[in-house]
Amino acid sequence: MVAFFREKLREGLALLRTDGGKDVLLSFSTQLVVMLILFAANKIISVKLGVEGYSVYSLIRKNGNLFSSVLLLGLVESMSFHFPRLQRGEHRGLQSGFLSVVVLLFLGVFSLLLSILLLFPARVSDLLFASSTDRAILYVSFFYAVSLAVSQLMVAFYRASGSYRLWNLMSLLIQLLVLVTFLLASDSVVELFTCISLSNLAVAAYIAIRERRFFSFRWRPIRAMLPRMAIYGFPRMLSTLTYYVLDLLPLLIIVDRLGNQAGGYFAAVMSMQLLVTPLFAFLSPVLLQRLASLRSEGKFHLIFQLVRKASIVYVGVATLGYIALVVLARFIILILFTEEFMPACALLPILSLSLIPRSVYFLLSSALDAISVKPYSFYALLAWLVGLYGLLYFATTLEHFAWSYTLSSFIPTLLVVFFWVKQKRRRLPNPGRV
Repeated sequence: MVAFFREKLREGLALLRTDGGKDVLLSFSTQLVVMLILFAANKIISVKLGVEGYSVYSLIRKNGNLFSSVLLLGLVESMSFHFPRLQRGEHRGLQSGFLSVVVLLFLGVFSLLLSILLLFPARVSDLLFASSTDRAILYVSFFYAVSLAVSQLMVAFYRASGSYRLWNLMSLLIQLLVLVTFLLASDSVVELFTCISLSNLAVAAYIAIRERRFFSFRWRPIRAMLPRMAIYGFPRMLSTLTYYVLDLLPLLIIVDRLGNQAGGYFAAVMSMQLLVTPLFAFLSPVLLQRLASLRSEGKFHLIFQLVRKASIVYVGVATLGYIALVVLARFIILILFTEEFMPACALLPILSLSLIPRSVYFLLSSALDAISVKPYSFYALLAWLVGLYGLLYFATTLEHFAWSYTLSSFIPTLLVVFFWVKQKRRRLPNPGRV
């Protein structure tokens, strides 16, 4: 037994010495620092705004994420899928116009959304906030979404090109600026999100100037890459949009039925899962880029081996995270929030259980995106949305809402497992284990 664990330890250390292992270790370390920053920022904002103010803050942030998912048009995933191909062989000449294609697609969606917002502000407000709200809050949500989308696109370019040090550095810089904003801004949510948006745009502008050689607006690379990136990216945009709707829908219904205070408790517990989920959010894009590179080389056997090993890590981290959240619930609430958030403890064991099935979804959805143009993750999330809405319709208490979210989270997991097994049987002569 000792010899077995010693051998596994040697294999693990050998894996960390490879380029891929170093990238994962760097991303993991950076994400730990980012999480500490997020916790500090969360503590500051919960003290400044209180339970009801935190509910409004969460709605703006979630609506900003919703807007940004449409603005991004799946370009973050599309960049990771396509750029590795441009780094080798006859496609190298298309690199110079890569970011210009990204900008053109972004501007097209931005113009469409801005027109809808200016022409129908009341309807957009009713849709996003379940009521007619202050126009300033609506517009600052959109401004925040634009800044978030632009900064994510620019930072994602480093990940797509394999420049993981710069990707991690810029991601860390953005979060540090958010923390500084929370420290200096007043308790006005409009001022808060305006300052965050300006800091996001500042980082994006710096990256754009630094990488201006990839902004060549020449017809050949634009004609070659624009349709490919749009075709791949649009279904991924729908996936991201659906995921944010899944995050936002319970909170909207809770605020409408039970009030802002209940919404604040629910939002607090959902944000506590940031102790765990950012690890998947950062490691999955690294995995996507690596698997896309292996796919371009036709090494499908290595792809399935890597995903099988990664599944142990993902599920293990999610399980340990769930146990830690449940055991340390009261302590974590006191650290991240204030005493008035303590009633949220009752929801934590229920909602956090969803971490385990969602970890499998995060892993396999990224893997499926790396090897196939088909939007399998969108199909899975759409089924989750239908199932979640069906359960929420009958919910009457906060506990019912929490169980609705957790039970429905098994739907996309089962579907991506099915799709993954199907892909393995198709691409390997002797599939063996998943």
